[in-house]
Amino acid sequence: KPKFSVRPLTETLQDLRNAGAWARDTPARVEKLFVTDGDAMALPMDAWEPILETARDEFPELQRVSCYATARNVADKSDAELRSLREKGLELVYMGPESGDDRTLHRLAKGGNYAA
Repeated sequence: KPKFSVRPLTETLQDLRNAGAWARDTPARVEKLFVTDGDAMALPMDAWEPILETARDEFPELQRVSCYATARNVADKSDAELRSLREKGLELVYMGPESGDDRTLHRLAKGGNYAA
C-alpha cells in the first residue's frame, strides 16, 4: 500500500488556478470544493490558508469547502486553528468511523493503535 504524502503546495495552487481558468471559460458555476486525497486535515495551516484563499479568488461563487479528516488530525489542530479554517471557508469535515480495536486498525492500515 502506498504511503501517504502531501503534494507540493505549488502543484495544488496551480490545479486551483487551472480549474478557475476553466470555470471562467464555461458557463459552470463552482459553488462547492472538496479538498481530496485522503486526510486533507493533515495539511499544516501554512498550506490550508493559501489553498482557501486561492479557492475564494478563483471561484467567486464558492459557497462551501469540505474535506476528509481523521479524528486524530482534527484533534491535532488547536481550537484557534479550527476556528481560523472555518473563518477562511472550510465549512464541512467528513470524518469516517474510527475503532478502538487494534486488530481492526491494523487491518485498515490506519497508521495507529487504540492508545494513540
